[in-house]
Amino acid sequence: MSWNAVKTRIGCGVCVLDVADRWLLGASESYGTGTSFMAELLAVELGLLVCWDLGLRQVACYTDFSYVRDVLQEEVSSEHFWARDVIQRVRSLLRRDWRISVRVIPREKNTAADSLALQVA
Repeated sequence: MSWNAVKTRIGCGVCVLDVADRWLLGASESYGTGTSFMAELLAVELGLLVCWDLGLRQVACYTDFSYVRDVLQEEVSSEHFWARDVIQRVRSLLRRDWRISVRVIPREKNTAADSLALQVA
């Protein structure tokens, strides 16, 4: 995800790798104005949708925003989040018939996705 603080524009980038960490594809999307939290939620949503559409049913989803991973847990109430609609959409994707884990990685390991996001933010 990328957040342009001057314009408050957000964009997200997604990298899909195979089990041997070989590049399959990249995708990016611009979402207009918003926050870094919303950008990361939308990046997770885009990544899950891309993987589902590719027919991938065993997925490790990586984010460098640990709070997003925490919020996506079902036991965390989303009713007080202004991004609750996106949270619920992502949770719905996570409940589909597939094996998926959401993991946190250091920001410096997420540079390819960040580069894709910067192009559209």
